[in-house]
Amino acid sequence: MFLMLFACSKPAALSYLQVVDEGNLSQAALSINQPIQIKFSSRINPDIRKSAINISNSRQESVDGYSFKVIGDTLEITGELPTAANLSDATFKPGEAYLVNIKGLPSMTSVSSLDGLFLKTNVAVQVSFLKLDDDSVLSAFDATTEPLRVLNLGKQHAITVPQTQILSVRFGAAIDPRTVADSELVVARDNQQPIACPTKLVSNAMSGAELEISIPDFTGTAYIVLPSSLEGIGGRQLLRSMRQFRLRSAN
Repeated sequence: MFLMLFACSKPAALSYLQVVDEGNLSQAALSINQPIQIKFSSRINPDIRKSAINISNSRQESVDGYSFKVIGDTLEITGELPTAANLSDATFKPGEAYLVNIKGLPSMTSVSSLDGLFLKTNVAVQVSFLKLDDDSVLSAFDATTEPLRVLNLGKQHAITVPQTQILSVRFGAAIDPRTVADSELVVARDNQQPIACPTKLVSNAMSGAELEISIPDFTGTAYIVLPSSLEGIGGRQLLRSMRQFRLRSAN
């Protein structure tokens, strides 16, 4: 009797991890600094190998310069921010479309859940980004209204210009590259027009940014005035008290 019951019983159906929601990808297009969010049917194992995620552009070229993290049942992918004024050096280019490929079985690097389920097969998710002329191509998602702040320069003492004649200015948040312009050097003892100083955004991330300003030779004391157009992403204004700093020549 036992053997008959065993023979008639059906094997249990196998369960697999699934993509259940492509999150913010249901929008027409994303801002280039907006995280790509892909939701799964169960909490994901955060120990995902880099080779399990591959992103390619419309020319089927692999894309570098992105990071990913797991938040519960959601995979969040973030690209690097641009430093160029035309935003062309961002991981995700304005107006471009990409394919996010996520490894499933039979790959040994298949994404899995904390309860041991695997993706049944590879999953491909398409995402597109806003065009350069769209007002929201770069947007703020932290909803902060705090002004942009300079971290490494003080107001109490004059700053000695390095021998390289390059002054580094570090900020506590990301800069909108489209707002970077020449800084100005005002020499205190000379009755002359401000001198334009080439200013370059050399690094940019949501956690902070860095400008490098080329300072011409001068003697005595001067003031460096940051560009009035300078803003953080989302229109964050630079704190008014941090727009100019006193310099001392190294000579």
